[in-house]
Amino acid sequence: MAPHGPLLRCIGNVLHIPPHSCHFSHNLNGACNQDSRLKVFEDTLEIRLHSLTYIEESHVLSLEWLKDALEVLVATNVDAQAFIPAVHLPLSKRDEKWIRDYLEDSSSVLYTCNMIREYIAGIDNILMLVKLTLHLLNLQPGSYKSELRHANDSLYECVRALKNWTENIYDSVKGKSKGHHLIEDMPKPILITKSEPVPRKNVFLTVLSAAKLTTIVICNTVVTAFTSQRDSLVEVSVPESFAWSLPLLTLQRTVKSVIIKRMDKGLNFFIPELCNVEFCLTKLKALLDSYVNIDVVTLEEELTEKTSNLVTDLKHQSEGLEKFLKLLEGKIDRLFHLTIENRKSFLDKLKG
Repeated sequence: MAPHGPLLRCIGNVLHIPPHSCHFSHNLNGACNQDSRLKVFEDTLEIRLHSLTYIEESHVLSLEWLKDALEVLVATNVDAQAFIPAVHLPLSKRDEKWIRDYLEDSSSVLYTCNMIREYIAGIDNILMLVKLTLHLLNLQPGSYKSELRHANDSLYECVRALKNWTENIYDSVKGKSKGHHLIEDMPKPILITKSEPVPRKNVFLTVLSAAKLTTIVICNTVVTAFTSQRDSLVEVSVPESFAWSLPLLTLQRTVKSVIIKRMDKGLNFFIPELCNVEFCLTKLKALLDSYVNIDVVTLEEELTEKTSNLVTDLKHQSEGLEKFLKLLEGKIDRLFHLTIENRKSFLDKLKG
């Protein structure tokens, strides 16, 4: 079993339920209205989760798909805010518990966001090297041989940087799990099992559990996509009695299936855009290696023709990777800043 990092150890703790609607009181709405609001919440969550699996398998774990998954996460937790009950001092034992859980879990959201930002920053650094390489690959007549060597050296740096980035992620999680699966470290009642059914009569706890489980699955999926380690993936127990249960289980199974297939293909990354850039770099490096130590002056036209399509493809793939990394980072920033704002708002209300 592959080791897990500190980020993965805390994913089970992740929760983001915006608290700025803590003035809501169950007493202000009849039971019938509460039930109908709960049904809308659950039906909406079901549709959102289905949207992540009713797609081509090749799209799963792409950066665009990860961005969509984070959109589902943010929207679901924003919806959940309206169900948070009123809080009055002195706090009841039940209020103390979910408030303590919220503060701990929201801290883990912030930690998770920062770790994903670090992963993205590492890829951004590699993309800077790729841009330099693309510039050097614009070989000019007259200085073809020297430029070819510079371009080949730059390609080597790109391939090495990508390998080092992967190894650094592995080293950062190596030996942290001490043989225990992440799921074993999850605090109760974050895992809802058949023996621990959600109290259906308590609308707030039902919504809270749905938001928690959705957050665990999606956050863990995003982290696993970047670490490219199958054993980082958590299988969360999900109750079977809710509209969103099947699509959440389907999401977990789909992600696991995709990861297994990509590992069977010998791919080094779970994120397709990273695989595409690595493939282009490797092909170009092999091609230039075959020319760099021979007299290329008489082979300029031949080499230019062979590299042309590969250079164009590398440019296209790297630009796509950069574009969707920025979009994904935007969603991470949205989750991070919203969590900060809601923690502050929530604490201000408690002080008041």
